[in-house]
Amino acid sequence: MQKVVLVGGLPGAGKSSYVQSPEYKDFVRLNRDLIGGKITKLIPLMLEALAEGKSVISDNLFCTLEDRKVFVDAAKSAGNVPVEMLWVNTSSEDCQVNACRRMYQRYGHVLEPSEFNDPIIKNDPNTFPPSVFFSWRNKLVLPKKEEGFVSVTKVPFVRVWGPEYKNKALILDFDGTLRETVGGNGKYPTKVSEQRILPGRAEVLKAWQAKGYHLLGASNQSGIAKGDLTHKDCVACFDSVCTDLGVPIDYRYDDSNVPPITSWLRKPMPGMGIDFIERYKLNPKECIMVGDMKTDKTFAERCGFQYCDAAEFFK
Repeated sequence: MQKVVLVGGLPGAGKSSYVQSPEYKDFVRLNRDLIGGKITKLIPLMLEALAEGKSVISDNLFCTLEDRKVFVDAAKSAGNVPVEMLWVNTSSEDCQVNACRRMYQRYGHVLEPSEFNDPIIKNDPNTFPPSVFFSWRNKLVLPKKEEGFVSVTKVPFVRVWGPEYKNKALILDFDGTLRETVGGNGKYPTKVSEQRILPGRAEVLKAWQAKGYHLLGASNQSGIAKGDLTHKDCVACFDSVCTDLGVPIDYRYDDSNVPPITSWLRKPMPGMGIDFIERYKLNPKECIMVGDMKTDKTFAERCGFQYCDAAEFFK
């Protein structure tokens, strides 16, 4: 039977995977990202396909009543062709992880805020800054059958990591976890002389390293955006921590300040974690995030890491 299927969900929900299902192989696929322009540009193409007796599947955001209504009304005008709504019910947190994974797979890393100004990236509809995601999340009105659908089916999202994701790691915060600030502004070190390694860290880290764990660092450094320290000073401080501990730590840091959230790499956003997962082919369930703040714990939860407070971990 001829029909229209709308596949909707937040940005990064994983909508395209459902379009590729064998049951839709003979459907005409309409996607705004593939064609360009506004979503209403798809309506004449849909009517053309329906007039030829074909069924249509369209995977777009469909987060608003207005975007869905034009498709329902068009199907009705084409002879009351039934419209099914398939809603990919992915959580906000999982959408963020998916968005970061997609960036890594396309560009080899999770993008910095400035990179979204690149013309190629700017015109890539599948890659977007956090502001775009939050904008659509705030506009979201979940679909209901009363809008004119013959059915509304919510599809749960299930994350599956492939067999190549088998390695394990400690992901370490720096401030309050590996080092403390002495002097300076008292909040965070701005030069090597203003930091001191916390006791017992080296021995514990070496023991975990001996068990096959990668040692990785993830730190928010908003002091750079505030002008309190430079990238050069920040790197010098981190490198000094690694030297003093006597263990190599592959670290990433984010230099943005909030609000608003402009970077996928700023904890609790999952960017740094996804970068590590993809680069080291980590099994998130075998990884432990060690930190001392709520943002560290939330970051761990979004990435699928275990979490342990620094005071407990190094006890």
